[in-house]
This record gives sequence, structure tokens and C-alpha cells, in this order.
Amino acid sequence: MDNRLSMLKETLRVLASPVDTQVAYLDDIDPEQCGVGPGELALEFDDMYRAIEAIKPDHAALFDELRKLDDLFGIMSATTNAHIWTFGALRHSEDWQSVRMLAKNCLARMPQY
Repeated sequence: MDNRLSMLKETLRVLASPVDTQVAYLDDIDPEQCGVGPGELALEFDDMYRAIEAIKPDHAALFDELRKLDDLFGIMSATTNAHIWTFGALRHSEDWQSVRMLAKNCLARMPQY
């Protein structure tokens, strides 16, 4: 599997994970609690989504699902939605539940090698 697809798959696995797994992941990358929050999950997805655009023609169904997830993160990033990027929202908001569902849909479309 293309290394970029492998990295995307890992990013999607975190996004599709239960909230406690996501919080543990964020704690692992910021053990001193220096300010890494749920927004880091969206940033990691954005990095990978942009990195794999060159392979889009070969994976149209996957990119349709990835675009839905990217669109949701775009809506969540509106200035009026700052509350979405808290750990409380990660645990309880419908937006983050939708992120988990869309990430699972993306994983289902990932090529199997």
C-alpha cells in the first residue's frame, strides 16, 4: 500500500475510534497538556487529505467519502463553532459523532492490499 494511504488509514482509525481512544491518543502526543486538543485530529486529517490528492483518480469512491469528512471539518471550523474544539465537545457533540461515522465510511472504502 502506498505509504500515504497507510498514513491516511492510521489517521482515519483515530478519527473513527471511540472518544476515550481519541483522548488517549491526544494525551500521548501532548503528555504535558501544553494545548493540543481535539483540533489536532482535524489538522492531522487535513495534512493527509492534502498529501494524497495526487492519487484521487485511482480511488474515486474513497475520495467521495473523504470530501464529506473534509466538508464537515470545514463547517466545524467556522468562527462561531469554537466550542466544537473542546474535550467536552469531543465527548458529547453530534458533530464529533458524525466525524466518527464518516471516518468509518472512509475506512470501508480504503483499498485492501
